[in-house]
Amino acid sequence: MKNLTLIFCFLLSAFSLSAIDIDVSTATFKAGEKQYVEVSIFVVGKTLSYKQIDSLRQQGAVEILLLIKQGENIVQAQRYNLNGPITRGMPDFLDLKRFILPKGNYVAEVKATDKNAEEEAVIKTVNFAIDYQGDILQQSEIQLLASFKKATSENVLVKNGYQLEPLAFNFYNKRADRLIFYNEIYHADQAIGSDYLVTYTVHKIVNDKPSKPISIGHKRKKPEPTTVLLLQTDISTLPSGNYELAVEIRNRENELLNRETVAFQRSNPYLEIENMEVTAETINDEFVQRLSPEQVTYSLRAIAVILNDQDGEHLNSLVREGNIEAQRIYLFSYWAEQNPVRPYDAYLEYMAVAQAIDEKFYSGFGYGFETDRGYVYMRYGQPSDMVAENNDPSAPPYEVWSYNDFPETNQNLVKFIFYNPSLSPGNFILLHSTARGEVNNPGWQAEMYRSVPQGGGGSGAGFGNDNNTNFGRNAGRTFTDF
Repeated sequence: MKNLTLIFCFLLSAFSLSAIDIDVSTATFKAGEKQYVEVSIFVVGKTLSYKQIDSLRQQGAVEILLLIKQGENIVQAQRYNLNGPITRGMPDFLDLKRFILPKGNYVAEVKATDKNAEEEAVIKTVNFAIDYQGDILQQSEIQLLASFKKATSENVLVKNGYQLEPLAFNFYNKRADRLIFYNEIYHADQAIGSDYLVTYTVHKIVNDKPSKPISIGHKRKKPEPTTVLLLQTDISTLPSGNYELAVEIRNRENELLNRETVAFQRSNPYLEIENMEVTAETINDEFVQRLSPEQVTYSLRAIAVILNDQDGEHLNSLVREGNIEAQRIYLFSYWAEQNPVRPYDAYLEYMAVAQAIDEKFYSGFGYGFETDRGYVYMRYGQPSDMVAENNDPSAPPYEVWSYNDFPETNQNLVKFIFYNPSLSPGNFILLHSTARGEVNNPGWQAEMYRSVPQGGGGSGAGFGNDNNTNFGRNAGRTFTDF
């Protein structure tokens, strides 16, 4: 079982480059008549010293002394070098060793020495027991995973056709949105003999005891000598705290036949961001710090178009004042509210649309998303249909956009008409809309044809709401029929 105190050691050492930090975890399994333990060693890259490989790349390395002890006796021992990837950064890396062992209680002891700073060493120990008995129903220990994928080649992380990356420190950080686990069930064919139910539940730990289940999943399984479970559950809305994952086996009568648990910790600081103070220190390692001042301003102007008047004015004030740290805090806070787990993904998705709209509706009078057409597109999405008219001899160029469904106001068949009275490239103005809360101009046709005399003389005042069309004056009919 994982010792959660290791997590706090990791969190403290992550801010220091002066001491090497590793995580050591164990999980036991059975294969036929043999039983074995997997020892995972995770090295925190930012805590190492590095050897320069060339002008751009570097490499970290540790010497590992791995001992499996039983009492005072050493039953397995390995000493080897574990090299990190050659890269520009300081990535984490891991290794995994398997040992076949007889029944008993053991200690896995790992001493890791920084090869580029040999005085820097750390020792971690983990207690574990291994005891798979005969043909009775049993489960392996639960292994929490950082990721998994179909194996394309053989390596130390491959098991049953999948490459499984163990989760370091049993800790799900703020960017994690899935809990993934691996578990094996043994001898269900002999112990149960019929279909059975696997139930997996997440419990919050309160006063050192698990609370009622927060989330529950079920899988129906057929009895086999060995059943492999590779399952995942959504933890995107799981608040920060200590938790327990329980995996239970129940028969058709819902009787509990076996149960395994594993503890983990969750950090989800932005889940209730409206109740927390976001500071420059809070967002020190977030994506907004990698944006240039110009990119920050551009990103803020892209979201300003979809905010309400009050928020939009506040944002415009931030842009005018030019306080880049305040702008970064606002930008991150906005996207953390939209997606507390993956604010960067939400930001990238939105900005991809904003940049495309900027190019499509660029007019020379600001960014394309700040034009009337850009605003409508960004706020309400792509219209169901649109028609552009550039050949009406009695009117400037205009466009009619139609939305079959308009959930923002619970309306159907909402329309917008834009026109370009200045004839400047791309300078279309929203003239009229049937959307509640948007520009509503009953005399829009008079505005459209105001510079053109009617066939019977006089001004365009007779258009009003009427679908009054003379030769070439089709805007009203287009708007109504389209």
